[in-house]
Amino acid sequence: MERGILAILLILGAAEVSLARSTEVGNGGDAVVCYKHIKPYVQLFDLYEGRVLRRHEVSYEFSKQADRAEAIFAKLEQLSALRAQAYRRAYAEFSKQANFLLGVHLPDVKDSNEVVLPKGCEIEQMIIQLKPQFPGDFKYIVDMTLWQRLDEVNRFAAILHEVIYSEALRYGAKDSRGVRYLNALINSKQFMSLSEEEFCTSLAAAGLPCNYQEEQ
Repeated sequence: MERGILAILLILGAAEVSLARSTEVGNGGDAVVCYKHIKPYVQLFDLYEGRVLRRHEVSYEFSKQADRAEAIFAKLEQLSALRAQAYRRAYAEFSKQANFLLGVHLPDVKDSNEVVLPKGCEIEQMIIQLKPQFPGDFKYIVDMTLWQRLDEVNRFAAILHEVIYSEALRYGAKDSRGVRYLNALINSKQFMSLSEEEFCTSLAAAGLPCNYQEEQ
């Protein structure tokens, strides 16, 4: 009996290690969930944080996802051409690499280190980015219930968060703060008037090089 219990404990321990490894730092997109408000809403945490902490007001000039992607990537190409090309490709591939699941609860990746939240709201894990290990594995796991509550501006920003994060991981990102900062800036009204020098400064603050380097 004791051997049987020990075997079970070892299996459970291995499963916990496996889960921890699958959700190591560098794998999460968070949503601000406000179901208790008079008008319940879900918003990408990046955009809320950028607006509240840094006054990066979200631009709604291009509210349709396809139009927004085209406008933002066109501006990004002026500031960082190789990065714009790589981000366009990754953005276009997201839907093929994502597994949208209903009726699930994604474990908190604990990479956000959030400072502020709206009263009556919570942070929930909306996307987990993983490194596929086996044939048929997806790169992204998405909580479909939360995803369906996002408007198209937030959906674009949620995908861009994952795209930026993929680059940040190559430079040793320990949490998502720099990714959220850069994502909120790119989705803000200020972005369209940024100079190349100003954008380079923002990249450095986020832990990324001015000159984009393709993954080897």
